[in-house]
Amino acid sequence: MDFLSWQRLTMFTFIFTGDEAGDVSMNFAKGASRYFVMAVIATSDPDGLRAVLEKVRQEANLPQTYEFGFNSVSSARLREHVFTALGVANFESWALIVDKPTLPDSFKFFMSEIMFRQHPKG
Repeated sequence: MDFLSWQRLTMFTFIFTGDEAGDVSMNFAKGASRYFVMAVIATSDPDGLRAVLEKVRQEANLPQTYEFGFNSVSSARLREHVFTALGVANFESWALIVDKPTLPDSFKFFMSEIMFRQHPKG
């Protein structure tokens, strides 16, 4: 590759973050959740995304340490404000929702292995 071709290459850097809800246990008789959810976002502009959320905090008179979580955004008006602001933010998102009781036995083994590796006994 010559120098001029090299100059035309653009490199993108993305920051990824994720969160999960539910648990990987299959012991429904002891209160295991029916669903396991994993969500991931990616952005090439993490500071811009933080600024969007900070602006929402300021406009809604929320503390600077306020965390936007599903249960904490209980107001319909605040939820609409958050989604409207995020609608123009620069990020991509993906979610995986697992309905655990419908999994074939081979996947149930996989889920139990994840749980064991997260919480080894002994």
